[in-house]
Amino acid sequence: MRKIENETQYDAALARIDELLPLVSDDTPIDDPACVELVKISNLVADYEDVHYPIGNEEMSQVGRRISTELNIDPAIVLGV
Repeated sequence: MRKIENETQYDAALARIDELLPLVSDDTPIDDPACVELVKISNLVADYEDVHYPIGNEEMSQVGRRISTELNIDPAIVLGV
């Protein structure tokens, strides 16, 4: 797959990621076939999500404020500012 074109392909890619995650760990060599496939599919999913499910800076700051409130920490730490 070179690009995810629709929700059906997107759902299939997410399902495949779920299958691959238990096969890959921090100790898995980067040239392991499961690792290579996981990285490729993850990148395709990220590209699709950037277009179809974008998260803007305002939304991210709202998430950061909520997390900081729940954890009782400085929002600047969560938001990286």
